Amino acid sequence: MLHEGAVVGSGILRKVLTAELLEMVFGVRAAVLERPLTGDPLIAFDQRAPAALVVRGIS
Repeated sequence: MLHEGAVVGSGILRKVLTAELLEMVFGVRAAVLERPLTGDPLIAFDQRAPAALVVRGIS
């Protein structure tokens, strides 16, 4: 995963894809869950928290 041109995470997806990195890189609140049937990551975004997008000028 890149943030402002720098690598902030690399490796196994389950270890790199974290709620903390998603918030830092994309400015979103999310939970990274596990899909019940496959064990793959499932990202659930908090739709009630648009403030980060407004701060970044994306509104």
